[in-house]
Amino acid sequence: RASEAVCRALAASLDLPARSVSLRSGGASREKLLFVAAAAERVGPLLDALAERNSP
Repeated sequence: RASEAVCRALAASLDLPARSVSLRSGGASREKLLFVAAAAERVGPLLDALAERNSP
């Protein structure tokens, strides 16, 4: 499934195990939330670096 591929790609980009990233249903009917199971101190800087790499 596409959502599983997105989770695997994000986990690989963050250098985390694939099982650390999952997609969950949010409160709204079509809302989806990415859940990352890792320490915030580790994930925050990784997400910042990923955003910088993907900025034009």
